[in-house]
Amino acid sequence: MRPRPSDGEIGGSPTRSADVHGFAGRFDTTIPAMTDRAVVAVAGASGGLALTVLGMFLSWSRIGGRNRSGFETADVAFALSDGGLPDIVEWIGRWWYAPPALLLVAWALTFASGNVVVRILGAFLSLVAVVLWAAFVWAGGNYGLFTIRWFGPIISLCGAFLIGGFGTLPRRSVLSA
Repeated sequence: MRPRPSDGEIGGSPTRSADVHGFAGRFDTTIPAMTDRAVVAVAGASGGLALTVLGMFLSWSRIGGRNRSGFETADVAFALSDGGLPDIVEWIGRWWYAPPALLLVAWALTFASGNVVVRILGAFLSLVAVVLWAAFVWAGGNYGLFTIRWFGPIISLCGAFLIGGFGTLPRRSVLSA
């Protein structure tokens, strides 16, 4: 029996085959490119979510002689808003909790089909989260509420950018693959 071209023959002449076990052509071991993109999107966005969560628990500010996580910093900003500070401080403290929820939704969208609407929505939610956290850091420094520690915000923002960036990859749904 003459070998098929997929079994190691190119243009009618036998060549050395990488198929030493004789499985060529019997099993389809290829993965569609869109499924690969979906796996990459989910893995990258999951890494971004992990970075975001880590950054939220790292130091965002120094208040009262100790470093405070993002959650503690938001609570302090919210508590300080009862004084003579502008209303924006209260809203910044109150809305600090929105970016984690927005990023969780953007991360969950990476499991869905990567049609244009889903990709734009995920990127938009990530962008809104970045803007809200940037406003929080700006208000804290601008109104002298606390000394900014950049490590936590930068780690969280990098995670948000990863979620938004990997969420824009064209892909099929991981749930149906």
